Amino acid sequence: MTRENAEFLKEKGKWHPESELRELSKMSLKEIEQREQNIRDGEFAQLDYLYDNGKIDFENPPKIWTLTFNRWMLKRFGVKTVVDYLKNFEYKSCPSQISGRLKAIGCSDQEIEEALKEPEKKLSRASVCRIANKVSRSVSRQEAFKIAWKIVKNGGYEIRVAGVSFERRQEALKRLTTYDPKDIHALLIPETDNKFDPDAIAVKVFVNNQKGIYLLGYVPKTETVIARAFLGTAPILKVVDGDLRGARLRLAA
Repeated sequence: MTRENAEFLKEKGKWHPESELRELSKMSLKEIEQREQNIRDGEFAQLDYLYDNGKIDFENPPKIWTLTFNRWMLKRFGVKTVVDYLKNFEYKSCPSQISGRLKAIGCSDQEIEEALKEPEKKLSRASVCRIANKVSRSVSRQEAFKIAWKIVKNGGYEIRVAGVSFERRQEALKRLTTYDPKDIHALLIPETDNKFDPDAIAVKVFVNNQKGIYLLGYVPKTETVIARAFLGTAPILKVVDGDLRGARLRLAA
């Protein structure tokens, strides 16, 4: 294959199957471009027909060159649809490559930047008021709303579980890493009868299909005011590896 043809294929995203490369290496760049244009025109008409007759399924796209299918989607539905498709199917495990694919099918840098821009989160006033009302039991109303706005803006709040170095909790954390995270559930349980701190909030965990609920540790004293706003919710537990294993809770807003 000539250097020019190799560079052309690289620039266009290498959408040709390996079996095609030998044939393409004998063609000029102009012939390759014309060949591609003819194929795209024919495929686009075929894809329009299949779509209009309800025979196209994005989960199982037609057996054609991937970039041709993406170009048809771009022409028919726009760049946002292509991005959604790539995120959910082709590049579900490597979204960082989506911008390269968009460039390969002819999107401009500005279109790519706009399409990949994360939508601004709309803050829920109801969530803010709900959290602020609970937090205000321990701090001023003004401070409670500051805390609540921050939590909702960040989509939640993360706290470190205290006391995980005591008893055999390091062994428990190690064992938790062997389970599927979806099967691990954390609970925030107030301990009003705690002789050291009546405001203490225990962090207990249980695993699907396993017996018992285990006391993993406690919410730090400095965080109990905020944690009380999340009592009754289902926090997400994350085990942190290191010389000393730790755990963090993600509290959803």
